[in-house]
Formats: sequence, structure tokens, C-alpha cells
Amino acid sequence: MAEDIGVGCFDETIARLQAANKLMRSANAALALDDLEVLSFLGFAAAHICELRERGGFRSSSIGQNTRLINRLLKESTDAI
Repeated sequence: MAEDIGVGCFDETIARLQAANKLMRSANAALALDDLEVLSFLGFAAAHICELRERGGFRSSSIGQNTRLINRLLKESTDAI
């Protein structure tokens, strides 16, 4: 039973990290095209859009770090079964 709860937590965390990566990649693509409408549609406020533009978007290292954590959690969830 405890393993089921653990796996569920892994699944939820993995899903959140995957969604975050998708959002960051989409935002970076919109920034590259200077598409403010898409950024607004993605849920970014004007102040955050300005900050993203100044910083050049989300760092690839942040996306990579999430990906590594996703892979680790996938491995751990498989090992827990």
C-alpha cells in the first residue's frame, strides 16, 4: 500500500515537471518569434513577459535539470514497483 502511494506521488511530480518543461519550451519558442499573444495565452503576465524578454527566456539548464529529475523519478518509480 505504501508503495502505491509513493508511485502516485512520483506520477504527480513527474506530470508537473513535464508540464513545466512544456510551458518553458513553449514560452521560449514564443519569445524567439516575439509573439506576445502566445505568451499571454500561456498565462504570463505583462511584467513576467518583460522579465523573460530581458533574460532571454527560460534557461536551457532549468529545462535540463527538470528532465534529469523526471528521468530519476521514473527510474525510482519503476524500482519501487
